[in-house]
Amino acid sequence: MGQGGTYTLVYRSADSQWVALYIGVPDLVWARISEIAVDPKLLNTPPTQIFGSNLNPNPANWTNIPAAQPAQSNTATTSGFVRVHVGPYAASGEVDVIAPGTPVVLVGRDAYRTWAKVTYNNGARTGWVSVYYLNLGDIILRDLPIVP
Repeated sequence: MGQGGTYTLVYRSADSQWVALYIGVPDLVWARISEIAVDPKLLNTPPTQIFGSNLNPNPANWTNIPAAQPAQSNTATTSGFVRVHVGPYAASGEVDVIAPGTPVVLVGRDAYRTWAKVTYNNGARTGWVSVYYLNLGDIILRDLPIVP
């Protein structure tokens, strides 16, 4: 991690003293909130605590929290023919077109809640789609993790 870098913040500790950052590797990295510029109240709390109630800044005691797996309740359907993109913007490469009524599992979203990263075809395919073309049902976009 370099000084002045931009990273995706994923979780905060229960006491708001630590944040988990995604830096492009499979595991999350934890950093002291005092060393980065962010309001910890804007971040979700992880499903489990790192060290219980007694957080220890010693890296030897850190516990990796795996990225959340999408729950089956995150299943939406396409409202029409939907273009699947490599990234969360229309100018990114198009990789597929999904037929109307196709079920997709929302894995995450972009920071603006306008694009969703989805898996479809029983998890065999992954890509980004505009949320405008999804029937979301009870899915609340802000509850999905922001993913790269």
